[in-house]
Amino acid sequence: MTGAPPARALWYLNLDAEDELRHGAGYTPSRATLAAVATAREAARALLGPEDRLLGDAPVMPCEGDELRRGVAWCPTPSALARLAAAGAQVPVAPGLDTLREVNASRFTYDVLGARLSDAQVVSSLDAAETWLAARPPSEPVWLKRAFGAAGRGKLRAHGGALAPHTRAFLSPAELSLGVVLEPHVGITLEVSQHALLAPSGSLVIGAPCVQQVDRGRFVSVRPALERELDRSEAESLGDTLRRLAEALHRVGYFGPLGVDAYRYVDAKGLTRWNPCGELNARYTMGYALGMRGARELVARRPRAATSSHHHVVLRHAARLLPGPQGPGGLSRAGALRARCQHRGRRPAHRHGGGAVLPARALRSLRPAHRSHQPRARHP
Repeated sequence: MTGAPPARALWYLNLDAEDELRHGAGYTPSRATLAAVATAREAARALLGPEDRLLGDAPVMPCEGDELRRGVAWCPTPSALARLAAAGAQVPVAPGLDTLREVNASRFTYDVLGARLSDAQVVSSLDAAETWLAARPPSEPVWLKRAFGAAGRGKLRAHGGALAPHTRAFLSPAELSLGVVLEPHVGITLEVSQHALLAPSGSLVIGAPCVQQVDRGRFVSVRPALERELDRSEAESLGDTLRRLAEALHRVGYFGPLGVDAYRYVDAKGLTRWNPCGELNARYTMGYALGMRGARELVARRPRAATSSHHHVVLRHAARLLPGPQGPGGLSRAGALRARCQHRGRRPAHRHGGGAVLPARALRSLRPAHRSHQPRARHP
């Protein structure tokens, strides 16, 4: 590791990434979505380093010095990479859109791990959903989860018995074709997350468990898990589950940041249980910076430029974001962007999903931190 300062980053926090994954190419956020994202971004600023800059949703105008910045996206969707390219940042290597859609769909963890809650399942037809709900009494609350959702969006609390009109509307043919997860409602008493960084080679750097507070699916706060706050079996189960998911992510071509949300709950018989994976986030999260705090340097080095397979997607989108018909020096917009995406400097021997160096000092520094205050419990 050299003593040179790390490259500054230009971040684009596309917190509406799940909406883009759901709609696919050509996604355009609504005004309401942009407003919600702008409000939520404040909680994600913990990801930024002191010299980093945040790219907003205003029309893109390259700023002086941004060509020296590495681009980082909350989730590297085509539109996010395009905005980074149009702003002059170095576009990182990233998984393709199809891969991002596959690994962030709610059914992915079911395909890999199976059901973790009693009677939970994934359905792809209205008949299957009706049968599952009819087997439960009308007084029993359940959760329906669409393929893509975040911050409480894409979920519906319903009840057993006959399909209510709003439940039927939630189970549209388009959503069912992607797979809808059906789960019983449980009383959550402790929510935990654990994060990791998956390299293209499949190697994994794992952070420390954190306790998070969530209100109706929306992030409120996060802190390090206290010593012995998790039972040994819970901690081991969470770590093993994270590694299993990381192996599955690697097999389908994903690399980059990830986080697993787990929780302790009380079942219908009043027994305390543990779900080692309530959700998987194959992207950055609100708790990632704290969870990987000991590995801060892992996301602080200059990345590779985007590979040729990404150029045509990124350039096509980014060219539309530039303010004029030509880039700097009279180049065409595509030519200017292609020049910005070229690899600069030597290729490091070890990189994570954004192309960053993994220094040994940072690998050794992963330590759980502890605080004295107690967690809050939540019942969704």
